[in-house]
Amino acid sequence: MAAMIIKRLLRGILTVVIVIVLIFVLLRVVPGDPATMLAGENATDEMIENIKEQWGLNEPIWKQFLVYVRSLVKLDAGMSYQYAVAGTPVWKVTDLVSNRLGYTIQLASAAILFSILVAIPIGVITALKNGKWFDNTITVLNFIIISFPVFFTGIIFLLIFSYTLKILPVGGTDSWKSIILPAVTLSMHFIVTLMRMTKTEVSRNLTSDYIRMCRAKGCGNASVLFIHSLRNAAIPLITLIGLRFGAMLGGSVVVESMFRWPGIGNLLITAVQARDYPTVQFLVPYVAAVFIVINIIVDLLYGVLDPRIHTKA
Repeated sequence: MAAMIIKRLLRGILTVVIVIVLIFVLLRVVPGDPATMLAGENATDEMIENIKEQWGLNEPIWKQFLVYVRSLVKLDAGMSYQYAVAGTPVWKVTDLVSNRLGYTIQLASAAILFSILVAIPIGVITALKNGKWFDNTITVLNFIIISFPVFFTGIIFLLIFSYTLKILPVGGTDSWKSIILPAVTLSMHFIVTLMRMTKTEVSRNLTSDYIRMCRAKGCGNASVLFIHSLRNAAIPLITLIGLRFGAMLGGSVVVESMFRWPGIGNLLITAVQARDYPTVQFLVPYVAAVFIVINIIVDLLYGVLDPRIHTKA
């Protein structure tokens, strides 16, 4: 197990290094000069050059890269271009990320929890009622939900619950109700995916030989379903949940923008639009690292669920 963790960590470090190099290069290949954007439309060449000198943008590329790597090692990405120029009280990249991270964790956790509470029970029921009216109805609803893009689902929820019924806020973070619509919107597609996998895995386990043997020994339906079938089905489900949670922590740009949720995704999209190099260069490797750590945690959970599993790197 220790060897597996070390190998995964080494692969993860290599992945993050590749991400660091790619994001540095891509930011400078994509058209758009941050100094020109910061200076404004009526800026003179002298003003633009002064901004480049102030932020080190006139330094050689290799030197900019070394400064970037050094800042990552120190976990101090420096100042955000857009927020520092705008005179915002919080302008350090690490402070911006730490302020937004809590909101993203709240949103991702709420979406994952809602998905689990809805998808797994319905997936189990559809596996038990395979081919019957309930299963067929859920299948039709799944096709309808999955055909709607996230922003369209969010608009429908806003029209119904915010503008018509007026029971939930349009956006922001003013109360606990503010997280309901963005979390449900973010979870809709994942509910369909998790529900389908739950149904598939539970159905496969219920028709397996070890379940037949269990029934022959006198195991009741509850024991067969919850102790044996669901436990084995949980392994691929945890993989799916872990991967999706990591993706949600990376920031759901559409949902956060639509509901004015001040998370990582919202911060990242504004930073890309403003060519805010320090913020983007810090956020992207950070998201990659979080995703890798979650994958390792998921691998460790395999051994908890089934001690017979010896994960191979």
